[in-house]
Amino acid sequence: MTLSVRAFVNGLNLPAPDEVYYPFRQMARFGMAVVARTTGDAAALHAVIRAAVAEVDKDQPISFFATLESNVAQSLGAQRIVASLTAIFAGLALALSAVGLYSVLAYAVSQRTSEIGIRMALGAQPGQVVGLVMRNGLELVGIGLVIGLAGAAGAARLIQTLLFDVQPLDPLVYVGVACAFTIIASLACLVPSMRASRIDPLNALRAD
Repeated sequence: MTLSVRAFVNGLNLPAPDEVYYPFRQMARFGMAVVARTTGDAAALHAVIRAAVAEVDKDQPISFFATLESNVAQSLGAQRIVASLTAIFAGLALALSAVGLYSVLAYAVSQRTSEIGIRMALGAQPGQVVGLVMRNGLELVGIGLVIGLAGAAGAARLIQTLLFDVQPLDPLVYVGVACAFTIIASLACLVPSMRASRIDPLNALRAD
């Protein structure tokens, strides 16, 4: 009989370790693991394995029984917690950024009421006003995306050890985040732009 001696790792985010085989009589251990493969319900093997061990040595205790899926889930417990917390904080940051962008544009529209009124008095159409406000807002979004993606790419190496089966510079992730933020930011820009397109030129000029 041979015994597999390996350096155990915490989780699946590290490469598989090397294995060295020693004769069991040369390097005996207090316990050993029996691995069984099945195509059916793994939990149904519990009683079968206990019966097989009892046939060899009825006084031999069995400490625990676990499936491969449960071992994998347990090894990824810390990574799942970190991923969940990261997703929660990312959602909060996205919501705060959308609210902040809406507030900035709403304030900018209120400060440019006279200008927008003059534009509309000179013949600017509501669609042109919407395009003007949307363009100004999306310019801010574009600058923020460039800075944010560059910062994320620089910080990706710091969290690489916390990721499993995910590349720190995965282009699909960056493209997906950029598209999602652009859509949400566009919706945040739409409300102030629609409000600006309904400004009455006479009231705007009279207020000035």
